[in-house]
Amino acid sequence: LMIAVPSLISGVGKATAVIFPAFSRPLGNWSLGNFPVRLIPKRLKSLSPSPSTKSNDFTDGGKGGNIKRIAEALDARGYVVNPIASPEPHEKARHFLWRFWTRLPKSGHVAIFDRTWYGRVMVERLEGFCSENDWQRAYNEINEFEKELHDWGAVVIKFWVQIDKDTQLERFTLRQNTPEKRWKITDEDWRNRDKWDSYEVAVDEMLEKTNTSFAPWHILESNDKKYARIKALKIVIKAIEDKLEQVEKN
Repeated sequence: LMIAVPSLISGVGKATAVIFPAFSRPLGNWSLGNFPVRLIPKRLKSLSPSPSTKSNDFTDGGKGGNIKRIAEALDARGYVVNPIASPEPHEKARHFLWRFWTRLPKSGHVAIFDRTWYGRVMVERLEGFCSENDWQRAYNEINEFEKELHDWGAVVIKFWVQIDKDTQLERFTLRQNTPEKRWKITDEDWRNRDKWDSYEVAVDEMLEKTNTSFAPWHILESNDKKYARIKALKIVIKAIEDKLEQVEKN
């Protein structure tokens, strides 16, 4: 299962993905938060490289809270969170997807990506970190990447965490005026807020060009954080149960 959650935070595209690789038959019981679901066994098909999970939002959209609620319900021995920062020199020397392939989980494990490959068609596009040809080509490259994961047996779930501009301003102001939260807000967050309209154009194009039958987008309306978190959990649970049902029939 691959969970991808992009959301625009302070106008900078950030993504998080979670993948439960291919599996065979259900076993026992498992719970995600307070929602009971059937356990996915750790016998998974081999994949080289293995699959992963991602999430994106507008800055302060609530991506981190959604990731936390999903991760805290998982067995800590079976997943890893990969915080993705700016690419290192050796990563820039390779194809932009290379650093994500190398972080995919081994069979039977889950990888959570905090920021994902969608940065290519958002922040890298708008900040001029890649050429127009690079980000235009990336839509097909991303779709092919996710299709390979799907064909391997992974369930791909992608979330876009959406908030409106006024809500973002309220959350920014609260962080700025709360001493224990002030470290979360930076000058860059305020600067990127000025690019809100440009990011909306990029987000719309991203959703249109990368919404596929094998990796569809799910929109999380995150002005109400609790609503968005519960919706995300329900979507994840349904995807797992649908896959288990499919496996049982086969």
